[in-house]
Amino acid sequence: MSEFNVDDFLAGLERDKPQTRGSDRIEKILMNVRDNQGTVVFVPFMNKLNHNFYYKVDRVMEWKGATSKLDSGEAWYKILEKSLYGELSEEDSKLYDQAVSLFDFLYKSDQFDFNALRIRNYTLIYGVLVSHTTTEGDEIKDNEGKPCLFIFTSHDPINALTAAISSKCLALKGNKSWITHILSPKNTGRKGVMSITFSKSANVGYNCNVAFEMNSEFSQIVDPEYVFEEEITKHFENPVRDLVGWAGDHENVFSSEVFKELIIDMKHAIKQLKSENIADGNVKIEAKAEVPTQEPAPSPASASTNPSVDDLPF
Repeated sequence: MSEFNVDDFLAGLERDKPQTRGSDRIEKILMNVRDNQGTVVFVPFMNKLNHNFYYKVDRVMEWKGATSKLDSGEAWYKILEKSLYGELSEEDSKLYDQAVSLFDFLYKSDQFDFNALRIRNYTLIYGVLVSHTTTEGDEIKDNEGKPCLFIFTSHDPINALTAAISSKCLALKGNKSWITHILSPKNTGRKGVMSITFSKSANVGYNCNVAFEMNSEFSQIVDPEYVFEEEITKHFENPVRDLVGWAGDHENVFSSEVFKELIIDMKHAIKQLKSENIADGNVKIEAKAEVPTQEPAPSPASASTNPSVDDLPF
């Protein structure tokens, strides 16, 4: 029997492992979904929208309604703050204002629960997934090595990121040089990864923790010589467009067709509400307000809502 050669064995193992393939789309991982809650370990990348490692989206108005755009026939519509749609035509601006007005009426009616109507904040982070483990410790292999958009339904990851950076710097006696080995605008030279643990709290909201892991002489997590090619990095452009997904219009975030469907669906819901309340002798809806035709849009986000990389806490 020939002697076992460790180097040959490891070389063969490396040669035979499944190869990471490029993807023609971004994988969206909704971290609030029960089956996705847990820990994601990834190589973080800047987005090209605000040149930062995260993007905040505030006060997203969401309505679950009928749509012809998806085979399911039903989906969550998202109405973002007006400034996130860029420069709208006069016609599209009127569609937007009408949709916000109808949503506001439905919201104030107090007739819908969280499964039909809600307002959410989001934190969006791009990265190449290294590993994904559920809260029960099960591994999810589907998206390993793929470009992903990690979607968090709160701003807790930003607070956790700030705390993790401060804690790491304190442990290293103020040394900040390690940061660019993980949070880097470059597509090579990475020497560590970032992890985010996100799970439903026993009370209100979510628990969130951010950590960093660096290469060592005993463990190489990321090959610093590895180059993330254009077929991967091309996906890290516009996290808002990716969040909207099906409800966008090609390269744009705003789709007039989708907003017209949304308006029709919300008007139908209001008509049903009024009919049901009249039949029951309940005048609550009528007493609240009449169906509005137009309402000023929410105030645009300030410039500091999504800071550039220069505003990060290091």
